[in-house]
Amino acid sequence: MSKRDYYEVLGVTRTSTDQEIKSAYRKLALQFHPDRNPGDKAAEDKFKEAAEAYAVLADTDKRHMYDRFGHAGLGGAATGGFDPTVFTGFEDILGGLGDIFGIGERSAQEICEKAGISPDTRVKSLLEEQGIKLRGIIENEYKVEGELRTELSFNIKRLIDINCYRGRRHRVNLPVHGQRTRTNARTRKGPVKTIAGKKKTV
Repeated sequence: MSKRDYYEVLGVTRTSTDQEIKSAYRKLALQFHPDRNPGDKAAEDKFKEAAEAYAVLADTDKRHMYDRFGHAGLGGAATGGFDPTVFTGFEDILGGLGDIFGIGERSAQEICEKAGISPDTRVKSLLEEQGIKLRGIIENEYKVEGELRTELSFNIKRLIDINCYRGRRHRVNLPVHGQRTRTNARTRKGPVKTIAGKKKTV
């Protein structure tokens, strides 16, 4: 099934400004968000379609490539698909799966079990049909890479827009999932800077 034109999905034109594209996306996102349409598969599909379109048109480089070459110019990774070359460079299958955004060690083991492949299997020894089976399981049962990143990004923007506690924490780049800011905020602020041999908290 061929993809719809991203400009058509958002109801904008190729000359639309970034703000017009953003406004069109937000309108569709609010209309078809799963929270507002529980159990409505059609609404969920439209929400994902709009999110995918916005992820491309809101990015200057991706939009330029799309304007020149259409969907073919983006490749699987740009539109949220699973890129099978992610296995390259890893000796075992668990290492390859674990490098996919959205799949951890536990999920990787589950995928291997569903595919009937030993986690210790070397990537270079994978048969073509095994690679196809792994890809099918990931695409059909797991939300990964571009699709997951888009959803997470939208959810963060929504939290910021409604100005809830977590949204305010996101706005100022502070931990939001229960971390102790006093002891765990260095991951956000970076290393402690020292001045004249004294520590200066930044």
